[in-house]
Amino acid sequence: MLLINAERKEFNLDEINRGTLIYAKHRSWPEGQTGIVTDASGGMVRVQYLPSIQNVLNHFFIPAIEVEAGEWEIRYSSDGLKEIKAFLEKQPEPGDGGAGMPDEDKEPGETKNPEEDREPGGPGNTEGTGSPEEGGDGGNGFE
Repeated sequence: MLLINAERKEFNLDEINRGTLIYAKHRSWPEGQTGIVTDASGGMVRVQYLPSIQNVLNHFFIPAIEVEAGEWEIRYSSDGLKEIKAFLEKQPEPGDGGAGMPDEDKEPGETKNPEEDREPGGPGNTEGTGSPEEGGDGGNGFE
């Protein structure tokens, strides 16, 4: 689990530490940001990322108290993307079954295989999408 209970919620430093690859999106941001954790403590995680100007480095902070409040959507991997773990903005209530919640057979924060979500012709997939006559790319992965 990403957070542990220590009289207040704190980051589990066995799960997330320096070098962890992370995607984080604050509820106020239009889109998330990927980066690398450069510092982690119980109450704060610092993430370094490359902005559009490639000769500078920027960082942002993720406070544990905001994660607990559901203000962050976080996906992270400490093993080079072999396993990707997620912490959703709002954790599902038991028996909730609401839309957009994790599959019933997976616990929140459980390891997910990114291969399961790939669709033919989708990002990261090299399979072609059919013949050019059918509006596809002819199987070359390019349009």
